[in-house]
Amino acid sequence: MAKSTKQRSTSLPGGSGTTRTEVPRTWSAACALAACFLFASLAPQVSGDKDSSEFALVLATCGVAHPTGYPIYTLLGHLFVKALHATGAGWPFAANVWSSVGAAVATYFLQRLALSLSSDALAGSRAARFLWSLVPAAWLAVNPVWTGEASLAEVYSWHVAWALGTAHLFVMTARWLEGAGASGRPGWRAWAWGAACGLGGAHHATSLFVAGPLSVALAALAFRRAGAAPARVAATVAAVLGGALVPLSSDAFLLWRAGHPAEAHWPMLAPGLAGWWAHVSGSQYWTLVGRFAPSPEQSRLLASYVWPYLGVSFAASAAAALLARHSGQRIVRAALLVSAGLVSLYTLRYGVTDPASYFLLPIALGLAALPSLAFSFPLRDAGARRLPAIAAACLLALAALAGVPWLRVARDRAATYERFEALVHSMWRAVPAGPSFVFWTNDMYPMLRGYQLWEGEHPDAEVLHAFNLTSPIVRERFAARHGFDPAAGWESAIPAGGTDVNARYEAVMLYIENRVNSQGARAVLHFDPAVPTVRLLEKAASADTATAR
Repeated sequence: MAKSTKQRSTSLPGGSGTTRTEVPRTWSAACALAACFLFASLAPQVSGDKDSSEFALVLATCGVAHPTGYPIYTLLGHLFVKALHATGAGWPFAANVWSSVGAAVATYFLQRLALSLSSDALAGSRAARFLWSLVPAAWLAVNPVWTGEASLAEVYSWHVAWALGTAHLFVMTARWLEGAGASGRPGWRAWAWGAACGLGGAHHATSLFVAGPLSVALAALAFRRAGAAPARVAATVAAVLGGALVPLSSDAFLLWRAGHPAEAHWPMLAPGLAGWWAHVSGSQYWTLVGRFAPSPEQSRLLASYVWPYLGVSFAASAAAALLARHSGQRIVRAALLVSAGLVSLYTLRYGVTDPASYFLLPIALGLAALPSLAFSFPLRDAGARRLPAIAAACLLALAALAGVPWLRVARDRAATYERFEALVHSMWRAVPAGPSFVFWTNDMYPMLRGYQLWEGEHPDAEVLHAFNLTSPIVRERFAARHGFDPAAGWESAIPAGGTDVNARYEAVMLYIENRVNSQGARAVLHFDPAVPTVRLLEKAASADTATAR
């Protein structure tokens, strides 16, 4: 009898308990490591556009980034970039590679999520399942929007990694609830779920659109299997909250930093609880909700690399939910579809000029459903059972073909950033020595602060973004340092009846630059690499000079 049982066993040698069709985690880890090297090879040696120069400074100095602050990303990233910098890497490159590590973690969890969603399918060899787990990872890896986030200092590669890891934990917890686990105590699983949700909350506000639907689905599965016994519910809620508080406590770092700023510090962050809450809640950006306003360049990216992916992702998620073999599986897949939908709907009503990266999360969740479709139908003969592996190999070959021009886009982009940085640095070196105000009204202005901190160049210059001076706390601090309000009356500079947002913005920025120039004794320079120009603003003639004339 024992011999017969051993013959029927599907466990691998070595007592690991891994079935012959289950893909080992080490295989996924090896793929993630390869992805990390790929993304790091695409990373430029310098900061790029958007917020990468800000994050390079923040990670190097353990400072505070724009809302919502990203404390865990900053604290862990600071340790990473310091270690990489100690090997000789430049600060901007080290910060870029931190995003590559996040993308590698996302690659790992994308594979594991794809495998967990298809693990109870009808058929499939280990090789076929492994190949299919590579399909979503490969197609995401070559997408130019993704390679941009995976090779520049940004937060979205880590946000996608969190979402995929949380989704994988959700699937495994749901499977436990559907099995014998529903009658037992939630224990560490409830705590782990709370910790995962809290980790998302400490990183990015849109985590609510993932954690919320998945938590509701888990509650529904638990209620369906075990009812709503008060003691069990109370224990579960307590464990979830206890787990969530651990990562959420990292926001205390932002509260401390508000009163103890580092060299890189978000200028609008005010000390005290009110300023802290305004920062972690992202209230500064609430006015952007209600419209969709991508820049022309982002519109091109959306058309080429986001909308096609998003369509495939939603089609795959919807089909997977419809083809679910039982109600528990349908709840799991539908919850993931709802999460992807909520993130997408929010992004379509969020008026930032660079929304493409926000769609990466729903794209990744949808791509993870593809392998489950490949194994949803019974394959009776040996020839038919080879079809999933053949189909996966064909899709991987197509991804490799697409990757040839798309990865060239990533390399060309890195070269463009390096040429642009060389231009900016040469312009910065042309700034006259001595005390001055240098206005660069662009999100990349922290690049100039990097030259001051890391190269020791122009230490007497004060680098400013004119828009920041419309903030009361920034104006107050400026006035305390220099003795005058830099933006008094800026509202009057808005053109009457004007509807062009860019024209109104430029009018206000020009007003602030001119006011600082008229009120202060320091030289004021208009710094604009887009032209390019470093223009010294002329001072008005003094009253004595005017009388002499």
